[in-house]
Amino acid sequence: MRLTVFAAAAGSVVALVGFAGAANASATIDLIWADTGTNQISNVNTSSAITLQVILTAGPNGSAGAAVSVDYSAAVGKLAVLGYASTPSEGNDSPLPVHLVETIDTGSRVEGINSIALIPVGLGTGLMVGQSHQLGTVTFHKSVLLNGIFEIRSDANGADDAVLDLAGNEIQVDTTFNSAFLVNVSEPDFDGDGVADNLDNCSVRVNPDQVDTDADDCGNVCDADYNQSGIVDIGDFGAFTQMFGCYCLLCVECICECELYQHTPPIGPGESVSIADFGFFSQNFGGAPGPSGTTAGTTACP
Repeated sequence: MRLTVFAAAAGSVVALVGFAGAANASATIDLIWADTGTNQISNVNTSSAITLQVILTAGPNGSAGAAVSVDYSAAVGKLAVLGYASTPSEGNDSPLPVHLVETIDTGSRVEGINSIALIPVGLGTGLMVGQSHQLGTVTFHKSVLLNGIFEIRSDANGADDAVLDLAGNEIQVDTTFNSAFLVNVSEPDFDGDGVADNLDNCSVRVNPDQVDTDADDCGNVCDADYNQSGIVDIGDFGAFTQMFGCYCLLCVECICECELYQHTPPIGPGESVSIADFGFFSQNFGGAPGPSGTTAGTTACP
């Protein structure tokens, strides 16, 4: 069909709008992520839905609309299409109020994203130079988390695709089709424990279990600040000596309130606060707890 009905109708509009139909008139198609307002989005969670806006901007001879495609073949297996829609403007006197051709998903492309004007019959005014309109949207779900940069392209290669100026000329050959990018970059993991530094409650010592007994957002293996002062000092030594020799009978029931002591590793059946813990305490004496990549719940762990 290739918008032949639209092209025929638009072809008689030159006298109405005062534009000379030029075959080399141009337009621009942009793909913009709704979440960022740009053509790039980074490190999206696998649980997130992300929407791509398809924007037509008219060139020097205006535009009576377009039907275009979004090619996501480079991201197949990384992105799944949740939905798509053409978004014509509202009202007969608005720029592009008609949805003419069917929008379809082929499994690697969403084709026929369209909004148009049929000016001779009073349906739409079209776009003047520099004016823009959202032709439609495509919403994706991030299926898997893989590192890399994935390009999503716009084009007019679908069976019913075309870009038209106000005179009804097909101008897709001279139209600029821009891309959008999904960027996945792995976060650094200094200690190699499988928890990224920005999520690690002790980013310099291995602690894949992320245990944080006193819930100050600083993991046990980085925290000898038992009195929550923000520094490991003589006050913490008093807390340590008070608990020295404390023996845990059960996982949840301890003599001398052992559970209040920031033990590394956590106290379990048959374990006690011992000379090994003194080694950990003395190693950290005089310094601040941490560092932690998580947001601190107190001033104890920056």
